[in-house]
Amino acid sequence: MSDLVGRTLGAYRIISQVGLGGMATVFKAFHPAMNRYVAIKVLPVHLARDASFRARFQRETHTIAGLEHRYILPVYDVGEDDGIPYLVMRYTEGGTMSDLLAAHNLGLDQAVRLVGQVAEALGYAHQRGIIHRDIKPANILIGPDGAALLSDFGIAKILEGTLNLTGEGMMIGTPFYMAPEQVRGQPADARSDIYALGVVLFESTTGQRPFMAETPLAVALMHIHDPLQLPRQINPLLPESLERVILHAMAKDPADRFQTAAEFAQALQELDQPISARPAVPAVPATVVLPETLAPAPAPPAARQGVSRYAPWLIGALLAIALVAVLLSRNTSSPTSVATSSPSLPAANAPSGLAAEVSQIVVRDEITWAATSGGLVRWGSDLQGQLFDTANYGFEDSDIQTVVAASDGTLWVGGGGVGHLRPTDNTLRMLAFYTHEDGLGTRVVRTLMQDSDGTIWAGGPPQENIPPISHFDGERWRTDELPMDAPELAGLNLNVRALFRASDGSLWVGLDTNGILRWDGAGWTHFGPDQGLALPANAEADVRIRRFAEDATGVLWAAASERGLLRFDPAAGRWIQVDVLGSGIIRGVARFPDNSLWVAGEDLVASSTNGGQDWALQGAADSNVGQDIGSLAQDGAGRVWAGAYDGGVSVFDGTSWRPLQR
Repeated sequence: MSDLVGRTLGAYRIISQVGLGGMATVFKAFHPAMNRYVAIKVLPVHLARDASFRARFQRETHTIAGLEHRYILPVYDVGEDDGIPYLVMRYTEGGTMSDLLAAHNLGLDQAVRLVGQVAEALGYAHQRGIIHRDIKPANILIGPDGAALLSDFGIAKILEGTLNLTGEGMMIGTPFYMAPEQVRGQPADARSDIYALGVVLFESTTGQRPFMAETPLAVALMHIHDPLQLPRQINPLLPESLERVILHAMAKDPADRFQTAAEFAQALQELDQPISARPAVPAVPATVVLPETLAPAPAPPAARQGVSRYAPWLIGALLAIALVAVLLSRNTSSPTSVATSSPSLPAANAPSGLAAEVSQIVVRDEITWAATSGGLVRWGSDLQGQLFDTANYGFEDSDIQTVVAASDGTLWVGGGGVGHLRPTDNTLRMLAFYTHEDGLGTRVVRTLMQDSDGTIWAGGPPQENIPPISHFDGERWRTDELPMDAPELAGLNLNVRALFRASDGSLWVGLDTNGILRWDGAGWTHFGPDQGLALPANAEADVRIRRFAEDATGVLWAAASERGLLRFDPAAGRWIQVDVLGSGIIRGVARFPDNSLWVAGEDLVASSTNGGQDWALQGAADSNVGQDIGSLAQDGAGRVWAGAYDGGVSVFDGTSWRPLQR
């Protein structure tokens, strides 16, 4: 299908071929409407002619397109053009976990982190009744932020029907990673994915696969009959706690494994620390190249008795498995990038009377971070805080305007520039520091956003004739990806306060004085006074858009300061003011994991569980929550954190507020 290069498939212009396998070809393509590159997986001609396959492809891919998780490669579109079915996914150049193994470039801490992220992704999919069936390093992509992106959900299930393997005792997969029950031809369930991910963890922490043999048939039978070698016999530097996790995940009886992927992920999070201090895994042996034509080999002596119980259909199933393993094993990898590290920034002793203005609160992995005018502050689950004075490390001063806790565990911090930092137990390690001289479109970064593809956007006041919105594409900051000189923006003061990516792909921009902008991939729409953003008659300041949030039904909300809380009405194309217990000034809005909507303002914190129809008062100025709250976040324990522009952070345990910094 290389002749597709240069052609248009649906709405996508094919740029180049980036991957080739027996069951699909992957292309890099450009989507003009959204101004972005995508990856398109298309089927070979002989499968495209099969009407039943196309129907199955459409059915299964529409199911997996509904998966939305930070560690699952998103599916943007499914279509058919000129008889060719195709699947459109996020395009990423970070390579795969298989590439890292082959390059001997996978440290122990990174291996555990990536497998933990895949476990989280599987837990999400399993809750929705979707089993992957083909977990392996080649299907774990690495995003631009270094996080795992699990791909190829549902592909194995689609292929089962294509190869007439849907009868009892037949299953598809990759022999090196197949669970014993899959080899036996029994239906795969969530625990089969857990076993396969356990194999990935074994391989990535010891440097070798648990079972190796000359033929796929022999490998598959070893999963059933051969005892698992203890991982620490191969790599003695592995912690015993990690070995226990591997053995639990790879138990031959599904009932003896982790019963959910969430349990697997939790076990990895609770490992003895510090894992990162241990050496990287030993060198990884070369991958065995399977022949194009496979014949059954005699089973090893220990496995002969087992074969008699499952023959003759097991031999046929394993031959089909071997064939599919060859077809699925071919892939094209991309180079990985290596970042250099800088000296660490130590934590200062946080004064008990610190009264810094708090511009943003975020929570990641049970750690709460606050961007304040006195630096960056970190709290653990014990509510003990540390202050990091960023003026000592690249920034012009201590005034931090915004912070993003990225999915790879790093921080992006904005103020007089952008710092990319990696937290450790007591320090922050600066990975890179950027200013307007490095391509940023603003000298003072007031807002940062991590996009759905893991990349970072920055916004702030405009400087000279440079667009105030910048995008870090993994290598450099760019200001040329959005047409900021469009006629729709003429005469506007493009002082950016907030950036938000909605679930429909549109980018929303909150301005300091001139309302709201929306970029839908084709053009800009400006929302001003005529679209619901007029100032109240008694207002003493401009409409300053500070935060956006999207509720569980897809409705967009904006905290608009003097204009209060706004709800977007797409049918009318305007913003509607929503009363929140009579509060006139709303500076913060957030959607929490339980889908409740929380807002904060000059004198209150309130929440709604029914889409903003009713509001419950959660805190007032006289309840230790403080005044002029501008940012809200919720941690894993369900506690709500609030940061005040007038200085201070408070935490709400569901009953009362506790001031941590005032």
